[in-house]
Amino acid sequence: MLEKYRPEVIICWGKNLWKNLPSSGVRGVALLDEKMRLVPTWEYILSDGFVVKMMCVNHPSAGFSWDKWYRVIMEFLKG
Repeated sequence: MLEKYRPEVIICWGKNLWKNLPSSGVRGVALLDEKMRLVPTWEYILSDGFVVKMMCVNHPSAGFSWDKWYRVIMEFLKG
């Protein structure tokens, strides 16, 4: 699906999904949340070298808070 749609970034909603993603990529640059905790990112490199960046945030049903995640998501999108 990544090869077909070629997204620049993906925000993964929930740690259960994050833990079950294919491990064929490489670790990306970690971001810091408002409490200075590391937020991991992942990168999938497509067949032509195009990089798809991915990060994980709390699933909305598990207490997603825009106050917490806004800065981290914006930093991730700036890339």
